Amino acid sequence: MYAKDNTKNLFKLANSVAENFVSNNLSDYQGLRNYDYGPEKRNNVSCLSPFITHRLILEQEIIKRSLDFYPFAKIEKFIQEIYWRTYWKGWLELRPAVWEDFISERVENWMEMQHQTHSVGGGLPASKQRASTILLDHQTYQNLPTVDFIQKD
Repeated sequence: MYAKDNTKNLFKLANSVAENFVSNNLSDYQGLRNYDYGPEKRNNVSCLSPFITHRLILEQEIIKRSLDFYPFAKIEKFIQEIYWRTYWKGWLELRPAVWEDFISERVENWMEMQHQTHSVGGGLPASKQRASTILLDHQTYQNLPTVDFIQKD
């Protein structure tokens, strides 16, 4: 099997996630976007960032698809946040040390949390479980395959 075959599946997945979010959850986005319901309930956010980052779906496609379903006034906050994401990514690309410092600090905090947890001999409390989920989400996000090459498995 070639990575190209997997790429087709990733494009399908990206489109499926986008279609599901736009048709089922976008109308509630503005009111629910700032709440964290945990890793098992993510329908209040789009979950499209990894697909957008790896160019499996484009910001313009998401906006067009969204406007095909809803008037601008209903989804204005979602569109603003797509443009904000694009601006912020560009800002960070021009300042790579900011991102490196951020990741370095997260790793240091994670290591300290692990040390504290193991030194008291208990499991992770809920807030620390959520922190571990966020770190793992970041690791998954960073390791999503890119689509600009073909490689044999």
